[in-house]
Amino acid sequence: AASLAACALAHGTDVVEGLAVVEAIASLRPAGRASLSELAAHHPARCVRTAARRALDGPAGVSGSPPEGHPVPADLRVTVSCR
Repeated sequence: AASLAACALAHGTDVVEGLAVVEAIASLRPAGRASLSELAAHHPARCVRTAARRALDGPAGVSGSPPEGHPVPADLRVTVSCR
């Protein structure tokens, strides 16, 4: 997760890549929480920071993680409009 976050931060103008990295890291719950926090705090693109915060918050703002080895539920996947 840390390597993915570093890649997204190094290519801060590539918003599509940043959003894809957030989704990939979110699927690594709970191991990806530190990397999501890093992206939420430091990524230059607002929509990537927002997506990382939403991934940290979980569905409807409720924190929690699926049991290890289980995929991220569809309602936890991140979708953000960058308007």
